[in-house]
Amino acid sequence: FWIEQDFHNLKVMLKLYLQKKLSQEVDKIDYLSTSGVLSPEVLLKAIAKQDFFFLPSFLKDILEEALSLAERGLSSRELDLFLDKLYFIRFYSELERYGDSFLKKLGEIMADVLNIKNFIRIKLWRREREEERRILEEVIIDKGSFEKKVIVEFAGESLETFLGILKGTDYISLFQKALGEWKEKNSLFTLDSLAQELILNFTRIGFYVTFGREPLINYIMHKKVEIKKIRSILRAKKLFLSPSQIGEISL
Repeated sequence: FWIEQDFHNLKVMLKLYLQKKLSQEVDKIDYLSTSGVLSPEVLLKAIAKQDFFFLPSFLKDILEEALSLAERGLSSRELDLFLDKLYFIRFYSELERYGDSFLKKLGEIMADVLNIKNFIRIKLWRREREEERRILEEVIIDKGSFEKKVIVEFAGESLETFLGILKGTDYISLFQKALGEWKEKNSLFTLDSLAQELILNFTRIGFYVTFGREPLINYIMHKKVEIKKIRSILRAKKLFLSPSQIGEISL
């Protein structure tokens, strides 16, 4: 679960590296997390000096592919979504090892939430139909309750048409609220918090179970939400923005 923090650090450093603003000292890089599995120093060395010796093999492959895509002109926004997908694939493969129905359902919900978030963001980039289809093909995950090919078929369609496949699911409220906020405030500030709330609604069963994986997973998920909230507050202060203004640059 905590490897997500390593992917967060990877995205922060890659963005700075591509902008040629990456410091050689970890202490001078803002918004890094110390809650990951890997030391930020190891990631910094891998990106700044192309020294992958201390990286796990799977992360080495991911970093090499990300750098290659960036060199071929992939935008930082697309790179973020690409890394989110690769993180989830790794995360889901670890969940599958346990053969646990609770973890399997959690993985499905997280896949759905990530797909919906990324779908909304990609649609709001307002690309041409074929370009939009290409991006959706690259970043949509085929592990959720909606088939990937079904989501991809919405390329070129309006955001509102997506409501059709969400009817009768727990996700329609997330989508409607995010869409409403965008129309009213041109912001997606609450999108992540709404998505987190959906996941926590599922893991909340851990409050009522004494033994098993549920209490531990629930604790971890709540801690991760706390970390994200703190990071958002620090980012807002650094940019002299109110927290709500952060949503306006979240695309």
